[in-house]
Amino acid sequence: MHYNKFDKVLEIKTGTDYPDTEVVLYAKDFGAVGDGIHEDGKAIKRAINAAIATKKPSKVVLEPNKTYLIGPNQESYAFFKLENVENFILDGQGSLMLMEKPVNQFMEINGCTNVKVTNLDVDYKELTFTQGRVVNLEKNKFILDIDEGFPLPASDESLFLIYKPCADFLADFADKFRRNFYII
Repeated sequence: MHYNKFDKVLEIKTGTDYPDTEVVLYAKDFGAVGDGIHEDGKAIKRAINAAIATKKPSKVVLEPNKTYLIGPNQESYAFFKLENVENFILDGQGSLMLMEKPVNQFMEINGCTNVKVTNLDVDYKELTFTQGRVVNLEKNKFILDIDEGFPLPASDESLFLIYKPCADFLADFADKFRRNFYII
């Protein structure tokens, strides 16, 4: 996720000794539009999979300064999943990947060598969290006053992070209701 205070775009590297790229594929050739309206995730996945399938040092390039809308992925927690991939680059050229729903993380990289994701900004169309203040603790619930501009929790199974000084106040609440609370 992009945080404006850092004023940088995402860059992930799993190596330092990248060979010369032999295959360059363009996401637009696989149907990616980059207008922020049409779902582009499947097209970008097709481009990535085609590049990896060549078994050669490859690169997938997005068009510069576009917004690629990424819809939810029901198959995996991560929308893009790279496993045991070697010598691959995803170059965003200053583009934004906008995750439509906060149900997927952007990318999972496992067992990869010389994989680079560069020049890419990643953000979520909907906030991935909410925040507020605990204003009352009742027998079977607590009352959370949601701060202005933040959404309601996504479901009854939401994860809660409780900051001190409320932590002591709610310490036994988590045990009673078996909720996911993390006190920081």
